[in-house]
Amino acid sequence: LLDTSELFSPFEAEARKEIAAGFAFIEVSADTAILRQGQEADALYVLLAGDLMVSQQHEGASEEIDRLEVGAICGQAALLAASEATATVSAARKSWLLKLPAADFRRLIMTHPRVLAFLSEHYRLPDQSQVVTGARPKRDSYTSGNLRII
Repeated sequence: LLDTSELFSPFEAEARKEIAAGFAFIEVSADTAILRQGQEADALYVLLAGDLMVSQQHEGASEEIDRLEVGAICGQAALLAASEATATVSAARKSWLLKLPAADFRRLIMTHPRVLAFLSEHYRLPDQSQVVTGARPKRDSYTSGNLRII
């Protein structure tokens, strides 16, 4: 995925190896949350295989708002905004992901500004009033090829 993803394709092979070294391969079972609405994101996640469900709490009820497929990236919005996640992301079935811990993500965007530029160009950060009030954010996303950022 690091060789084919638009996020990492601008980098030479050696830089891709350096970036890949920061990721951990994880397996999650169905119904396991990797991000929780109202909590800080602990990492950036890239879905390798499986299916992720995005849901939000509204008036005490959980509502599914999206499904993420292979190549999707999640966690970056909360990491970039240094805010709480505006939705819960959980495995709809057994899934495999790459996980880049928050500290490594911050180091990555500082040492490889093209990653930050790509995310900033293709992803609008949530309105801070939505984060504070819990209002449902607009479902902005960017999709290109196998890469989907939400």
